[in-house]
Amino acid sequence: MTNLTGKVPPILQRLDYIRFNGEAAGYLHDLTLTGLFYTGAGMVKTDVMMSIDEQSMSRTYSGSVASADLDLGKLLNQEKKFGKVDFNVELKGFNYKNRYPESYIKGIISSFEYSQYQYENIMLGWRIYKDGGFNGRLSMDDANGSVQIDGNFNVAKTIPDFNLKASVKNLRPHDLHLSDKYENASISLGLTADFTGKSIDDMNGRISLDSLRLNAPDEGGCFLDNLTITAGQVSGEKELRINSSFMTAVIRGDYSYHTIPASVVKTVQRYIPSLLTIKDNMPEPHNNFQFDICLENTEVLSKLFQIPLELYLPASLKGYFNDGEEKLHVEGHFPEFRYNGTRYDSGVLFCENPSDRFKCSLRGGMLMKSGAMLNFSVEANAKNDHLETTINWGTILM
Repeated sequence: MTNLTGKVPPILQRLDYIRFNGEAAGYLHDLTLTGLFYTGAGMVKTDVMMSIDEQSMSRTYSGSVASADLDLGKLLNQEKKFGKVDFNVELKGFNYKNRYPESYIKGIISSFEYSQYQYENIMLGWRIYKDGGFNGRLSMDDANGSVQIDGNFNVAKTIPDFNLKASVKNLRPHDLHLSDKYENASISLGLTADFTGKSIDDMNGRISLDSLRLNAPDEGGCFLDNLTITAGQVSGEKELRINSSFMTAVIRGDYSYHTIPASVVKTVQRYIPSLLTIKDNMPEPHNNFQFDICLENTEVLSKLFQIPLELYLPASLKGYFNDGEEKLHVEGHFPEFRYNGTRYDSGVLFCENPSDRFKCSLRGGMLMKSGAMLNFSVEANAKNDHLETTINWGTILM
C-alpha cells in the first residue's frame, strides 16, 4: 500500500498489506465474507454478511469479527498509548446514507493493552442509534478492578444527554497505569448521572456519587457516603448545588467556570495595568454570579487528592463576580486548620473593589515550633497603576 499514499486513508496505509484467505460469496450488493484477513497490524477473522439496497443505498450487515493479536497502536498511529487487542464481537444493524448508523454490538474483549497495561475481560453490549445515541452495558472484570456501566447517552445532539449508572469495585489506578499516585490503594464507588449539557456551565440535571471508599493501607483510607451535584434553573437563573457530608456549595447566576480566571485578571488589571498583562487568547468573560461554599472537613480532599489540608473547624468562602459592572467581592473564613504540617488559626481573606481601588487583605495566626503564635496581616491596595502593600506581624508567647 505504500505506492497508494495520498489515495487511501492513513489508517489503511498503516496496515502495510492486506491478504484474504477464505470465501467471498454473492454479489457486491449482497456479499458474504468468511475467512481470515492478514495485515501488517495483525490477523482478523470474519464471518460477515453485507448487503446494499441499490435504491435507498441503505446497508445492512451482520456476523462476527475477531482477532487475537490486532496491533491497535500501529493502526491508530499511537503505539506509545495502545498495544494489541484480543476481541470477538457480533455485529448487526443498518445505516442510511449520510446518517448515523443504527446497529448492535455484542461481544468480549479478552485483552486490551493501554498505557503498557493489559486490561482483561471487557464485555460489550451496546445498541447504537441512527441519531448518534448509545444504549447498553460495558463491563470489565480485571485483576486490578471491576467496572460496570449501564444506561444511555447521546453526544451527537445539540445538547448532549446522559442517563447512566456505574459501579466501580476495588479499582487500583496505580497498578492500571492510570495514575502515578495511589500506590497500594484501591477505589470503590457508585455513580448515577441523569443530566443534559455539554459542560458544567449548561448542565441541567443531577449527578450522584455514592459509597466512595478509598482503601489505602499506608494512609488509612477514607469513606464518603454521598456527594450530589444538582444543576438547573431557579427563578430564571442558573443554579448549581453541591451537597455532601464534607462540603456544601451554591452557585447562582450567569457563570462560565473556564472564564473565572479571566474575570479576576481583567478586574484587577484596571487598577495595575503595568503589573498584569491581558493575553490575546484570554476569553472574554461575562460572569455575573454569587457563590457560597462551606467546607466541613477535608478528609476526602487530603486522602483522595493528596491535599495536605486538615480543618479543625468549618471554613467558608463566599462572594460574587459581576463582569458587567466590573465588580468582585470574595471573603473567606478559616478559623482553625493545619496545612502541610503547620497549624494556623483565625484566617481571614477579604478582596473587593468598592470604588476607585482594588483592595485585598489576609490575616491569620501561625503556630511556631517553639510554641509561640505568629500573628500576621497583609494589606494590599491597587489604584492608578500603583500598588501599596503593608505587612504586619507579631509574636505571642504561649
